Amino acid sequence: MKIAVVGTGYVGLVTGTCFAETGNKVTCVDIDMAKVEKLSAGQITIYEPGLEKIFLRNIKEERLKFTTQLEEAVEDAEIIFLLYPHLRERMVVRI
Repeated sequence: MKIAVVGTGYVGLVTGTCFAETGNKVTCVDIDMAKVEKLSAGQITIYEPGLEKIFLRNIKEERLKFTTQLEEAVEDAEIIFLLYPHLRERMVVRI
């Protein structure tokens, strides 16, 4: 199955990597070019025990890839996950 994951923060990266590990073709998209370049080069940007091993395996097996181009990620995707910060998470409440 082809899956797109929009957002490569903690939840997006773990989700995308785990779906790739189960045999799916996953394209993760993010607006942060530097992060996408690191991930594409096999440099994991978060820490989760055991994640790096499966992250690297799925990049090597070409089941996990990264892009900054939303259209490229969702073009042939059968499922699209939106995993990015919500506006509410960015709001500062002042009392």
